[in-house]
Amino acid sequence: MSTVSFKCESELEAQVVANAVNRYHHILRQRGLSPESYSPYPEGSGVILDWADVKAAARSMSGGTVTGMSVHMARAIREALLDKEKNGNDADFSAIAGKLASRFTSEIWWSETGRQ
Repeated sequence: MSTVSFKCESELEAQVVANAVNRYHHILRQRGLSPESYSPYPEGSGVILDWADVKAAARSMSGGTVTGMSVHMARAIREALLDKEKNGNDADFSAIAGKLASRFTSEIWWSETGRQ
């Protein structure tokens, strides 16, 4: 399984990640999806995450610290950040979420293409 290393550059970035992931938990429920069996891929991929694990990964991130996670976890966090960017109520947090989502996209790509 591929792993992704991600570094929040500040405590504010870590706070935005945690906020986006927590918010997305509620959005999944509103959409009628079970956060306990979330799949960051199309149906039938066989990858299932418990959103509680995604929330724990987000909470473990802090400014200046590199956090390692599975590519599946990174995709889930990126999805939450993209939703926060698009639908968030706070313009500053939404802008930061968009930048973080772009960085996650890059790290996922590098992980999947075998960056050494």
